[in-house]
Amino acid sequence: MSACVTAVHPERAIEGGRIAIQGSRFDVDGPTPPEVRIGDLPGRVVFASPIQIDVVVPAGLEGGAVPVRIGGVTGQTPLVGIASPFATGLHQVDSPVFDRDGNLYVTYSGTRGQQVPVSIFRVRPGGTRETFSSGIVNPTSMAIDRDGRLYVSSRFEGTVYRVASDGSSEPFATDLGVACGLAFGGDGTLFVGDRSGTLFRVDRQGKASAFASIPASVAAA
Repeated sequence: MSACVTAVHPERAIEGGRIAIQGSRFDVDGPTPPEVRIGDLPGRVVFASPIQIDVVVPAGLEGGAVPVRIGGVTGQTPLVGIASPFATGLHQVDSPVFDRDGNLYVTYSGTRGQQVPVSIFRVRPGGTRETFSSGIVNPTSMAIDRDGRLYVSSRFEGTVYRVASDGSSEPFATDLGVACGLAFGGDGTLFVGDRSGTLFRVDRQGKASAFASIPASVAAA
């Protein structure tokens, strides 16, 4: 029985990401690992066994579905979806958010304490990026409440801002430590992760109280 590919996981990937090619009877006994090509470009093999080969997706691929081939392996050729860049020139610390109209909000956080010209960009559904809000130092995490209002944390100031539809902002809750992750509960309560180890609960009037203690983290909570 000859070698064959049965699946590729994940089915979608980005440049520099890692995919696992699963199958059987891969020839991994040679002095070098099997040659793998993603589209027309060679992928860097980082793990190889008779049933799985892990490969780093190379730079320079066009977006869309591209074939994945292993040298010497015939049969059905699987495809992997390669993502296309949607917005660049950003400095994301935490996840972006979409509003109800399909607009994407992304941050330029900068280094600690840096006042950058634009704090939040809005990316329209067609991919057009535009300035949305300025003046928030180290914007970190964002969330949208059930009324469609945008909130963003400043890890430098320990503040959560509420941002209006015109991009203007006002402090909503303060004294939140190194404020990072944001999430709304079903009742509209806002939860804020403090990187130094406290999870805050913030009511609709912006009053914060400690809710839980968690291990401190150097990453966004």
